[in-house]
Amino acid sequence: MTQQQTAAALDRPQSFVSKYEKGERQLNVIEFIEICLVLGCDPRTIVDTLAELRPAKTRGWWAS
Repeated sequence: MTQQQTAAALDRPQSFVSKYEKGERQLNVIEFIEICLVLGCDPRTIVDTLAELRPAKTRGWWAS
């Protein structure tokens, strides 16, 4: 999926997609979920995977 296609599906400008891909912009939780759904990803799976990849000593109470 191109940036233009993703932006159109999100009803956002192409620059929105470009900026978060380049790390120039951070996503809030709602935007993250919307992007996941447009791309056909399960946001819960991504968050769970990221939590599992963090070293145990840096995990917060949510990953005990």
